[in-house]
Amino acid sequence: MRPQAVGVGAASAGPHAEGTGEPAKARAKVAKIHCRIRDRRHDFLHKLSTRIIRENQTVVIEDLNVRNLVGNHRPARAISDASWSQLRRMLEYKAD
Repeated sequence: MRPQAVGVGAASAGPHAEGTGEPAKARAKVAKIHCRIRDRRHDFLHKLSTRIIRENQTVVIEDLNVRNLVGNHRPARAISDASWSQLRRMLEYKAD
């Protein structure tokens, strides 16, 4: 799901006339988009971690100071969106 899709859905969640039911529909639309993004990320991380564990005998994970990496504004969104800790947890339990 493209990041712009969330923006489009969030824009429709703006002010509406009272009693129309439109704000609830708009919030549901945004929630559905976020759910799809979460599911795709989760699926990708499962596939990636499975592939890493199957193809390698030894896996070494470096502890990164993510706070310092996010300090640089250019890659900050990609780094924040990557779910590093979730990937690490998946690698740890699949390696055991």
